[in-house]
Amino acid sequence: MNSLKSMNSMNASLSFNELRYVTDVPVYVTKNAMNVIAFTASLTVTLCLGVFGVGRDIKGSISEINHEFQTLISPSFWTFSVWIVIFLIQGVFVFAQSLRPFRELPIVQDGIKYHFFIIHCFHIGWVVSYVFKSIAVAAGFMLACVIFLLLLSRDIYDIDYETARGGGTEAQSRGVEISTEYILFIFPFHLHLGSAIVVLLVNINQIFLLHDFSNQETVAIISLYLFWLIGTFSLFFFPRPNFTVPLAIAWSMMGIWSAFTPVTDEMIEQFDRRSVFQIRNGAIVIGLEHLVFTILRFLFHFEYSHTENAHQRVSTRANF
Repeated sequence: MNSLKSMNSMNASLSFNELRYVTDVPVYVTKNAMNVIAFTASLTVTLCLGVFGVGRDIKGSISEINHEFQTLISPSFWTFSVWIVIFLIQGVFVFAQSLRPFRELPIVQDGIKYHFFIIHCFHIGWVVSYVFKSIAVAAGFMLACVIFLLLLSRDIYDIDYETARGGGTEAQSRGVEISTEYILFIFPFHLHLGSAIVVLLVNINQIFLLHDFSNQETVAIISLYLFWLIGTFSLFFFPRPNFTVPLAIAWSMMGIWSAFTPVTDEMIEQFDRRSVFQIRNGAIVIGLEHLVFTILRFLFHFEYSHTENAHQRVSTRANF
């Protein structure tokens, strides 16, 4: 009896993965399963409520409400096609992280962990709020999405791979290429982060529009400055630059420029002529700048990384 109690107390101190390893019981209610549930629910709500506007007391689809609350930094709606890409590549992630070769990777268990589940819970809240025209509530949900996407990006950035024998990394020693990990487990969330930042700032501008704020031009210019600052920060602040966020912002800047090209009398009537041309010109400058800087930064970073890896391989051979 005492031995049974001691065994129970020992099991109670074990972590979930350790307990599953010791008992050899295949329990699958894990972070991986939670990711599948959250993504499926988020995709369903986005399609039913957000795209098709199906539901009781729905005020309209995302497209209709976005058109109704057109601001100085609202991009053409085709820009939001990036969300099709986001859901597609995150669907690939959800499928891949359920497979045995990827299920227990540190980047999934210790990097992404519960963030993905929480992000899509907040995304559901954003869709529901937006289609009910609760713009302020929707902005709050999108802000929460951005915060947890930043936390997720920080955690996957901090994943440190120990060097395995042969000069490879821990991921490569398990037969997983670093490029594969980037495409499956990093790129989807960086693209989501950049696009979520755009939606958040558009929502903030829509709040001021909804409440008839007199100087919407000031808010729009501040938003453009933030777009520029965030993209530049992503490229030049970190030792390993984030190339995806500035590209997502550049895509949206092209959308803003497209929305005001050509400038119509209706636009000038809604916003004054000077404001329209300021925002239009500022958006195209930021978009092109982010695009060119991203390409140049990638080339320099690739060259530096390639040279550094070559030196490390030479040093490893010399030690042997």
